[in-house]
Parts: sequence; C-alpha cells; structure tokens
Amino acid sequence: MKPTEARIVAYAVWFATERIETFDKDIAICLRADERNRHAYMPALISCTGMIELFACLLHGDLEAKGIGRLVEFANRFMNPEHYSETALKVLWDVFRHKVAHVSRPYGVQHVAVLNADGKQGLVTWEVTAFDREPAIQIAVEPGTIPSNRRPAWCSGRYTHKCSIHLPTMARDIRNAISGPEGYIQRVREESKLQENFKKCMDQCFEESG
Repeated sequence: MKPTEARIVAYAVWFATERIETFDKDIAICLRADERNRHAYMPALISCTGMIELFACLLHGDLEAKGIGRLVEFANRFMNPEHYSETALKVLWDVFRHKVAHVSRPYGVQHVAVLNADGKQGLVTWEVTAFDREPAIQIAVEPGTIPSNRRPAWCSGRYTHKCSIHLPTMARDIRNAISGPEGYIQRVREESKLQENFKKCMDQCFEESG
C-alpha cells in the first residue's frame, strides 16, 4: 500500500524534527569545553556538513546525488545565499568533507579551484572556532606559511587564503534552515514537490512492502 500525502507529511516532519533534536544534542556536547578548554571541533563540523548534505539531498529527491549543485540549491532556498555562496560551500566541502576529514583531520593546506579568478587553485588553510560570529564561513585573502612546528617538514605549508568556520553560527543557520518559520519542515507540509522528493529518498532507504 502506497503512503498517503498525509502520511508522507507526518513522517517527513517527524524525520526532520528527530534529526534536529539529535543534531542539537551532538553540537552541544561537542562545544562543551573540557577541563583544558578544548572542544570537539571536528565531530561538530562533520555533524554540520552531514546535515546540510542530507537535507540538500531530500530537497533534490536523491540521497545518492553528488556535486555542489544540490548544496547551492538548498542554501539558496533555506539559508542566506550571501553567507553560503557556491564558493563558500566549495571550500567547505573540498577542505572538510573529503575522505581524510572523515577519518582524521583535514590537510593543513588544501587546494581549492574556485578562489582565484585567473583559474589557478587557491591554497587554503583553516581554523574552526567556538565563536558565534557571522558569517559562519569566512574566507580571506591572507598569504602566509604554517609554522614548522605545526606541519610535517616535507610540506611547504604555504597558503594564499584562510578559511574560518564558526560552529555555533553554522549550527544555528542549519537549525533555522530546517525548523525555522520558512524552513524545510514548514515547506514540506505545504509543497507537493518536496513531499514527492522526500518519498523518493525514503524509498531509497526502505524497501516498499505490499
């Protein structure tokens, strides 16, 4: 038996609300300083990028969707597109959402192609903070070199740009994009296309019965 529209909406609202509750719990734990005033920045950042990616796929209607386009679509619809531009999202994904970042830490300096108008790749270093500052992703032209005590001796450590990620701001932006007055939860209640795309994604996760 195929789900009715009301059932799809009810499940979509529950699904998104449950994800936000878990997300808030995880972020709060990660940003709680330990006795040495340290924070779990990388797990918090992975939670943030994972939430953006999940809901971008739900909006797109395909959990296997690749590429930066679906992320830009989600940011343009539910976030501040000036703060989450294609360039900002590209830096976020190239630096933090690659396979090394999932199992360890991002490289100290990362090549990102979209930063330079001349077509040459920018060399991006990064920092992740517990500061509540806007925008959540700040990219500055800031040539420099990583100190030798922070890098392997065989790497030059030279960079052209610095990317700062402010986790409390990003977490709040994501929360508003999903559960705010004009967020995903409200829109999926009202828009048949979003309901259809949500169902497509759930059908990828679960076998239809009956």
